[in-house]
Amino acid sequence: MFKLKSATRLAITVALIVASNLWLAMMLGIAPDLSKHAIRKRIELSEMIAISAARLAEANRLPELSAIMQQVTERNPELESIGVRKRDKTYRLTFGTHLGQWQPGIQSAEQISIDIKSNNLVWGTIELRYLPLSNKAAWALFEYPMNLMFFLSASTCLLAWSAFSRTFRYLDPTKVVPGRVRSALDSLAEGLVLIDTDQRIVHANRVFARMVLRTVDEMIGTPLAQFEWKENAGETAVQTPWEFTLTSKQPVSGRVLELVIDGEHFRYNVNTNPISGSKDECRGVLISFDDVTLLERKKHDLAIMVETLKKSRDEIRKQNVKLKFWASRDPLTKCFNRRSFWELFECQWEESAKDQLSVIMVDIDHFKSVNDDHGHSKGDEVLRETGAMLLHMIGDQGSVCRYGGEEFAILLSGLDLESATKVAQTLHQAFQRCQLGGLSITASIGLSNRSFRAMDAQHLLDQADQCLYAAKRNGRNQVVRFDECAKIEEKKTRTLDTTIMPPAQVSYASVMALYSSLAYRDRTAAIHSQRVADLCVIIGRKALDPRTLYWLETCALLRQVGRIESSSVSVTNNESVEASAVSDGDTCIDFTKEILRSTFGSEELIWIITGQSCPEIMRASVTIGQRLDLCAVMLSCAVELVDSIQINKPVNAEIVRGCLARLPFTVDSNVIQSVVTSLSRPINADCDSPDCGTVSFSNKDARVVSLIGPFMDDLCTAIANRDLNQLKHVVVQLDRCATGSPDKSVNETVGPLWAAVERRDPEFDKLTMLADQLLDLCRNTRHSIVQTIPNTRPISKGANASAK
Repeated sequence: MFKLKSATRLAITVALIVASNLWLAMMLGIAPDLSKHAIRKRIELSEMIAISAARLAEANRLPELSAIMQQVTERNPELESIGVRKRDKTYRLTFGTHLGQWQPGIQSAEQISIDIKSNNLVWGTIELRYLPLSNKAAWALFEYPMNLMFFLSASTCLLAWSAFSRTFRYLDPTKVVPGRVRSALDSLAEGLVLIDTDQRIVHANRVFARMVLRTVDEMIGTPLAQFEWKENAGETAVQTPWEFTLTSKQPVSGRVLELVIDGEHFRYNVNTNPISGSKDECRGVLISFDDVTLLERKKHDLAIMVETLKKSRDEIRKQNVKLKFWASRDPLTKCFNRRSFWELFECQWEESAKDQLSVIMVDIDHFKSVNDDHGHSKGDEVLRETGAMLLHMIGDQGSVCRYGGEEFAILLSGLDLESATKVAQTLHQAFQRCQLGGLSITASIGLSNRSFRAMDAQHLLDQADQCLYAAKRNGRNQVVRFDECAKIEEKKTRTLDTTIMPPAQVSYASVMALYSSLAYRDRTAAIHSQRVADLCVIIGRKALDPRTLYWLETCALLRQVGRIESSSVSVTNNESVEASAVSDGDTCIDFTKEILRSTFGSEELIWIITGQSCPEIMRASVTIGQRLDLCAVMLSCAVELVDSIQINKPVNAEIVRGCLARLPFTVDSNVIQSVVTSLSRPINADCDSPDCGTVSFSNKDARVVSLIGPFMDDLCTAIANRDLNQLKHVVVQLDRCATGSPDKSVNETVGPLWAAVERRDPEFDKLTMLADQLLDLCRNTRHSIVQTIPNTRPISKGANASAK
């Protein structure tokens, strides 16, 4: 913005004053009268016209006179009309409106008449009518010579400016503050402004000038209110700090104002202090401006960031709640998953009273038929609605977990046994009334309470699980408590005694104990039985289910276990080994039957080993009868093949194929080749080396047997019956034992088995393969037992024959 300096403004003011005074003097008649000058000029013009007219009149050149008069009238704007009279007072020529405007006998500045003489005689009179003069009016100034007015004004302005410039050199307001003080003020980091009582800027330092994008000279004498001062909220300030200080004479500190310059917002921290005069009046205000724009922006950005972080934190909390929910819930049923259930279970176990914690196990009856008959989508719908019903009915009383495929576990805290029983009965009635997924679904329910002397949380869950399986074995669709479980099992046992007795359980640990004893008593017989067992596994792996194959292998290993007793009798009587080997055939069989009955209580093993026919009550079950007959035939074929090694060396595929022709199924070429390979391996019993049998049985092998052995029969039975619940129960116990074992081979085998069982639809073929890998670990153990036992008996040529 262009601004005139003080000297220039004052010079212009003086020039205007001079011109005004001159105009006033003319109005008052003090200045020279311009009308006299005008009259004189009119007289001179009239005389010149009269001289020209006289010359033309002497020459009698009237046309030329008329033309000249016409031109004079047109070119002189002040001349209104011209008239030429003859001596007889009549008009010879007139120009303009002369006849109407001329007043005879009057001489004035407006009417001038001059005689025209020719040859010293008056030829006529010329009359000139002018415009009236107005030198007494207010417009007289504009009739004054303009060059004089311009010169007078310009010269006055120039001289005044020159004088004021020299004067203001010493009287400049910027010079009021000494230079050293100005330098000190300019060195400050904050803007500084000094205003008077009219809020006009008396002094400002350079920092403030840079703040407002002005120069110091431009701001001197201007009001401080010319800038757009706003409150921090963006509203126009009602009362600025300096206005408050001027009125109250009180200082102001720490007030933030916003200044808008070229559309950009700046924020300043304003402090004011009053400047007092001699009579304690406020003569001005000293104002400091501290630029806090960057700080305010940072605070604003920080506030936005904090708000954003709050929103992000709230969103993260919401997401964490969702993630925690989905991490702890089964995605299909919205019930707790097993990991979260166990965390809650262990916590409740520590906090609850002894009789105030109960577990309910719920299993949907015949759920596999739902998937088989209606499809897996219908099965998912049944599970989903079952979970929703359980969650709704349990509510805040406890926690619901999807423990397995169609198995649910319910933890009730704060309820005694009778209250938990009512809850279980209510759930059972709900299954009876409701249709889940559009189907009529029943459920078996097992219940146990901590008052039944459970040792830990797992034991309490196992009690409820035991009740669940008792309910399933007793006809399903019922509730069984732990204190009722023994009665139901006893009743079920009495019922089974009158019908068909299932095969007894055969512990692998017991099998290995008997086999180890046989190996110490008669190493030859043990090796012979081991080769027979290996052939039975090779032949029956594809033809038999895991449980039947396990029984067949057990029969092959223990078929000569009676030699433990027969050998001791022979040695006691000091009979020769040769005679003992020949004469103990029937005795060995009798001892074998006695040992198997007393150890396992299983007649089925005896029927398989001896090849006897099973009773009619077992024949009532076609499946069991066929399995026993098939196992007996396969065991007989395996014994025949092992005995044939002494006669036909090497054994070829034709011999094996002929021997296996008695089997009721076709044996493929791969099985035959595996049998030939197994029979072609050397017999360890023939080892006469001094080192044979000097390596002791390792602790690692003993750990494998102790870990896996107790579960092998149940594992094979569950896979054979395709009972997923029982299989999961066995695998849970296996996994718990394998977790605490340092043996990597056990962990590496149990881990995949656990993963396969946890699948929604486990593949039983894969489960069979994984279970067979566990049995292979046990088989390797028994091979180690035979190889590390010293040969304490001489090997007779008829050993194999007597063994047969």
